[in-house]
Amino acid sequence: MAMDEAVNEAVRTVAIAELVRDDALQVRAKLDEATIRAYAGKYKAGVDMAPVKVAVVEGVPLVVDGWHRLAALESIGSPMAPAIVIEGITRADAEWMAAQANVAHGLPLKGKEVKNVFRAYIRARKHLKGRGKLKTYREIAEELGTGTSFNTVRRWMVQDYPDIAKRMGGPEDFKGKGGLKEIDSEAHYLGLATKALDQVVAAARGLTSEEARGVLIAELEAAIGAVKAAGPWVPPPPSDGLDEF
Repeated sequence: MAMDEAVNEAVRTVAIAELVRDDALQVRAKLDEATIRAYAGKYKAGVDMAPVKVAVVEGVPLVVDGWHRLAALESIGSPMAPAIVIEGITRADAEWMAAQANVAHGLPLKGKEVKNVFRAYIRARKHLKGRGKLKTYREIAEELGTGTSFNTVRRWMVQDYPDIAKRMGGPEDFKGKGGLKEIDSEAHYLGLATKALDQVVAAARGLTSEEARGVLIAELEAAIGAVKAAGPWVPPPPSDGLDEF
């Protein structure tokens, strides 16, 4: 469902640990520690902060706005966060929503980060008008809201989306469809999950007591149970054993 169609939004209190902070939805190269400290101070002082935004895509609660606020809440030991939960949108729309949030507020974006906004715009198919007509480079530059020139947008299009650039042919109107590639969401989420497990294993090496390891093992067993209960599954094929001694 496209973002210009009706979506379901609700404000609720959510567990931060259950939210997925996918780097692919964060156009910024890194979070700003000074901003996190400032937000933490505001939370401690009881300042009314805007809720974070979460898009539920294919059952996955993705953070699209509020990375600094979540980090600030975690820094003061808060496990919960007020959130606007949005359902009924695609992953590409969630990426564009996240990019727009970074453009609308916070620190100014750097060159590479602005290009990430452009990529999110194209993946969300915002470059298309009705009936397959393409927007001009000038229109795209204006809609990005980043102060990027249309010549820069044209260069990025040629570099990253040559199929679309060929159809556009120039800075003015041109009819045709974009040449976007679909995101393999299952492979992407599997990569996120396995990367998180690698972090768990690495952090577990720092545990020195039997009690702490027991707590972690219990948490992992509960997580395994939740994954198994989420749907049917099959074990991976056995290793060929070439790397074993």
